[in-house]
Amino acid sequence: MRWKPPRAAGQAIDPAAAVAGEALRADPEAAAAAARAYLARAGTHGSVSLSSDGTQLTVTVSGTYATKFLSVAGISSMGVSGHGSARLLHGVTQPE
Repeated sequence: MRWKPPRAAGQAIDPAAAVAGEALRADPEAAAAAARAYLARAGTHGSVSLSSDGTQLTVTVSGTYATKFLSVAGISSMGVSGHGSARLLHGVTQPE
């Protein structure tokens, strides 16, 4: 699985604030829903959190990996986890 939940959620900006020029921030509910939908399509479980200012989204996933060679030693699976985050930036030539 390529790591795309934060990028998918980053597309969920708050359109009213962006159009009015007030701020460029993620809509918390839409961002979390987009990340969860991506995780569901990928068949994995995870948690989604958004910073209080609405500019950074963090996704943490966990699961079980079926081992190939360690099963000889009696280890048929291992727990795995990962996380990623995305920060919403805007600007023409550099982030503002």
